Amino acid sequence: MSDSRLNFTGQVAIITGSGRGLGREYALLLARLGASIVVNSTSASTADPTVQDIIDAGGKATSFVGSVIDRVVVDSIVRAALNTYGRVDIIINNAGYGDLALFEDISETSLWDMFHVHVWAPGMLLKPPGRI
Repeated sequence: MSDSRLNFTGQVAIITGSGRGLGREYALLLARLGASIVVNSTSASTADPTVQDIIDAGGKATSFVGSVIDRVVVDSIVRAALNTYGRVDIIINNAGYGDLALFEDISETSLWDMFHVHVWAPGMLLKPPGRI
């Protein structure tokens, strides 16, 4: 893609859930368009190959492994971006979690985990230290 209107050079993006699937594609695309990427995944086995693919293509990327269910992880992702790149311009809240079951069969723990991933963590990424 060479559309000059899509130039993210100098911008920094945190992308949760970017070790695979759509999150990985967002990371690869924004890196091709010039952004530095913080790849977040719950596993180094998915985060590290995404980072390496970005670097191999001439981009800048770093990984932060951890689940956005955990407030410490959320704060640490933002701190890692600030420590590595000095700023955060873009946050893509791509992490997702869910149980494929009837509502009455889903445990309270799973419901809270889904709430944290889909509602709480995206909001916390925007709070200090992640205020953009």
